[in-house]
Amino acid sequence: MNNQNGIDELNDEISIDTNCVKLISVSSVRVRGNRMMNRKGFISIEILVAASLLIVIVSGYAALQYRLLGVAKDAKHYQLALHEAANQISMLQGMTELQLEDGIEKAHLPEDVLRSLPNGKLFIEKIVDQKGTRVKVRILWDRAGAPSPVELIGWISTGPTGDQTQGEVRS
Repeated sequence: MNNQNGIDELNDEISIDTNCVKLISVSSVRVRGNRMMNRKGFISIEILVAASLLIVIVSGYAALQYRLLGVAKDAKHYQLALHEAANQISMLQGMTELQLEDGIEKAHLPEDVLRSLPNGKLFIEKIVDQKGTRVKVRILWDRAGAPSPVELIGWISTGPTGDQTQGEVRS
């Protein structure tokens, strides 16, 4: 009998263990199922975040490219204005003191420069002092912000007598 009770107890334990195993395996499937469902939601969030980051990066890159094109265009305008200022000074350096006033009055920006520089303006100022005669050429045009104009100063003559000895050093 004792032996019989032991077997019954063993059977009860086995059946309990079997039910436990079934409960554990069913609950693990449910947990796995919920995990998969939760993972699908997480994947959707990951895709949304990745797409948002991609949009931000592409937008930033496009903005940088647009700004770079503006800087390159401004650099070309600046270089053109600088060359034109140098041309104006060269033209005025070939004139005598009497021709200089008339040359300053008649100076203007050429048509091709006016087409390239939006609203371009030329200003020439004659400077006479104890060092000699100089001309200051300033070129302005419409640019973003408040940049300074291109300004170039060239010697017409040196010394108080106004003789044409530009570039020579007098002692």
